[in-house]
Amino acid sequence: MPYKGSAPAIVDTIGGNTQFMSPSLFTAYPQIKGGKLKALGIAGEKRAAVLPDVPTLAEQGAEVETGTPEQLKTLVQKETLHWKSVVTAAKIKAE
Repeated sequence: MPYKGSAPAIVDTIGGNTQFMSPSLFTAYPQIKGGKLKALGIAGEKRAAVLPDVPTLAEQGAEVETGTPEQLKTLVQKETLHWKSVVTAAKIKAE
């Protein structure tokens, strides 16, 4: 579900309108610390010092790739082309 920023997404998650989100730690930390959100994992290479009991996604068995912003840009462009061809071939239209 697209949101115009993290704040509305956090409000909807706290309110039960969404079940999951992946905000930045900076944005979510006050709500995590206040007990309104539960941190399930850290997407970085190591645990966050402010949440030492929250494991990284890699520690939980998720495949996590790290890289430079340029590598991310290349990956996003590649994936966009791939999924565009899948959508086109399947003749999927937006509702």
